[in-house]
Amino acid sequence: MKLVRVDHSKYINTDRINAVVEYNPNETHVFTGDSYEPFVFNQPIKKVLDAICGSEEHRKSNAFIDEKGHLHNSHFKTNS
Repeated sequence: MKLVRVDHSKYINTDRINAVVEYNPNETHVFTGDSYEPFVFNQPIKKVLDAICGSEEHRKSNAFIDEKGHLHNSHFKTNS
């Protein structure tokens, strides 16, 4: 599994992407697995594709996820 952050609140498993569709200039739909309902991102298609493909900007924002998509929980604060 490889997770990438596409916007401030959504991550997507790139291994399951079937299609990426520009709905309008500021909205992109991503279809995954066998679902007919897309994930809707309020981002231009270029930003979504950069996140999926691993642009430098998104590699920095995903620094807590390694190249295999593993989450490193040492980067999260706990309330203990």
